[in-house]
Amino acid sequence: MAAFLSYILLVAVGATSIGIGICTLSAVKIGFGTIILLIGAAMLIKSYRYNDNKIRFLFEAIKNDDMSIKFHDNGQHRSVNRYLNEIKSILAAEKNKTASKERYYEMILNSIKSGVIVVDDRGMVYQHNKRALQLFDIEVLTHINQLSRLSDNLPALMREMMSGDRQQISVSGVNDVSNLLLELSVIKIHNENMRLFVINDIGRELNEREVIAWQKLIRVLIHEIMNALTPITSISQTLLSIDKPLPDDIRNALNSINITSHGLIRFVESYRAITHRPDPNPIIFYVHPFLERMVAFAKTKSENVDISIGCCDCDLMLYADESLIGQVVTNLINNAIDATEGITGGKITLSAYCDDGDHVYIEVANNGNKISAELAEQIFVPFFTTRTDGNGVGLSVSRQIMSASGGTLTLLPYTHQQNNTVFRLKFD
Repeated sequence: MAAFLSYILLVAVGATSIGIGICTLSAVKIGFGTIILLIGAAMLIKSYRYNDNKIRFLFEAIKNDDMSIKFHDNGQHRSVNRYLNEIKSILAAEKNKTASKERYYEMILNSIKSGVIVVDDRGMVYQHNKRALQLFDIEVLTHINQLSRLSDNLPALMREMMSGDRQQISVSGVNDVSNLLLELSVIKIHNENMRLFVINDIGRELNEREVIAWQKLIRVLIHEIMNALTPITSISQTLLSIDKPLPDDIRNALNSINITSHGLIRFVESYRAITHRPDPNPIIFYVHPFLERMVAFAKTKSENVDISIGCCDCDLMLYADESLIGQVVTNLINNAIDATEGITGGKITLSAYCDDGDHVYIEVANNGNKISAELAEQIFVPFFTTRTDGNGVGLSVSRQIMSASGGTLTLLPYTHQQNNTVFRLKFD
C-alpha cells in the first residue's frame, strides 16, 4: 500500500513538472511574438514618418513652384519614391500646360484694339491688357482709384455701373484728351464676382460723324444758296447787258445786285472744299526735313516771332501724304503767328517724336494768347472763327485731312507743366 501511494505521488510530481515546463515554453513563445510585432510596428511607424515627410516636402515644393525636386528611385523606399516622382511629373506637366494657356490668352488679350480691365468688388485690378494702359495713359494700374487723376468721378462711375451698362466719358491724360466708351459685364471667378470693363476710344468715330454731319449740312446750304443766287445773278447780268437805256438808279441797283451775287457765289464756292473728303496719296518721308521746310516758309510770313524746331530725331519717318500734312501744319503755324503777333518774346515750336506704340506725333506749340475752354469746344466747328479776316474753315479741313490720313488733330489741355497752346497731329 505504501508502495502504491509512493508511485502515485511520483506520477503526480512528474505530471506537475511536465505542466510547468509546457507553461514556461508557451510563455517564451508568446513573448517572442510580441517582440516581433513591436519591432514590425516600429518599422512601419518609421517608414510612415519617413514617407510622410517626403510627401510633405513634395507638397511644400509644389506650393513654392519648385519643380526641380526629385527623389532617389533606388534603395529601400524606391517604389514610393518612383510614385512621388511620377506625381511630381504629372503636376509639372499640368502646370506647364496652364502657363502656356495663360500666355496664349494674354497674347490674344494684348492683341485686341479694345482695352480690358477685370476688377473685383474692392476695386482691385485683377487683370488688364496693354491697350487699357494706353487708353488711360498710365503705366501701372492696380486699383481703379488711380484713374481719379484722369477724371475725379471715373472710379465712382465704374463702381456704380451695372452689368450691360455703357457709359461715355471724356478723360484728360498726360498727353491727350480722349473720348472713351466703357461697357461692363459681370463674371464669377473662383466664387467671386468680377467686373469686366471693355474700353474703346470713340474720339475718331465721333469726329468723323461730326464731320459727315457738317458736310451734309453744308452741301444742303450750298445747294439752296446757289439755287437762289444763280437766277438773280443771271437776270441782273442780262438786264445790265441790254441796249435799252435804264434810269441811273435802276442801273446802279442792278449793278449792286450783280456784284453782290457774284461775291456771294465766290464766297459759297470757297466752302466747297469742306464738303469733299481729301484723298491722300501717302509716301514715306523724313519728318525733320519736312519741318525745316515748314519753318523756312513760316519765317517769310513773320519776322517778329521766333519759329524753330524742338525735339525731332533725324531718322524719324512718316507714311502719309506730305502735301496734305503740309497744309495742316501750315494752317496751324498761321494760327500760331496770329496768336503771338504783338507779344514780346513770341515763340512757335515744331516738334515730332514716336512713342512705344510706333505712333508718330507732330506738335505745333506757341506761347501766345491762350484759347479759353469755351472756344476750345468750337474751334473745329466749320465757319467758326475769332479772326476778323478768317472764314472758319482751316481747322475743320485740317481735321478732315488728318481723319482721311488715319490720324487725329487735337488741342492739348493746359496743365501746370504745359502752359503753351499745343496742337497735336497723331498718326496711327
